Amino acid sequence: MSSPEALSGISEQRVQEATGKSWEQWLSALDALGAQELSHRDIAAQVRERWPEIGPWWAQTVTVSYERIRGLREKGQLCTGEFAASKSKTFACSVTDLWPHLATPEQRAQWMGHPTRLRTATEPKSMRLDWPDGTRVALYLWEKGPGKCSLSLQHEKLPSAERREAEKQAWAERLRALAALLRPG
Repeated sequence: MSSPEALSGISEQRVQEATGKSWEQWLSALDALGAQELSHRDIAAQVRERWPEIGPWWAQTVTVSYERIRGLREKGQLCTGEFAASKSKTFACSVTDLWPHLATPEQRAQWMGHPTRLRTATEPKSMRLDWPDGTRVALYLWEKGPGKCSLSLQHEKLPSAERREAEKQAWAERLRALAALLRPG
């Protein structure tokens, strides 16, 4: 059996410092509320209402961690039951230099390896795409300093943990392909 730290991905020390409670204290408190029988939304509402001092980010973190620790949710699983794969990479260019490689279906297909359909975009900050199999990809860009930017993505609506892991590996390759396109010469 894995420890609460391993299942949550957050150390005992970190949760104690941030919330004033250990993982065992959180588990006991939420078990006493009957959280194993509640929806994600209801657990999060109870945590926000009863412990407002921890703030909304930690309320959500405690809720998701509780669900993982109690076997109600797998890593990478959303409250809908679907899975999402996240990946990010820092590039040696500005957001405005990176954006053109995302701007058109042809440019995206060059490094993504698949045709995509644009759902929404806010140039040069974010875009949402339909993937050929009906899943969705959200991309977010931001400057990280002179000549550096970061691209983060989330591939959503994945049907299984296995597909999530496969997409994480595939996105690592795709982001390397994008970096290769950005290299001079």
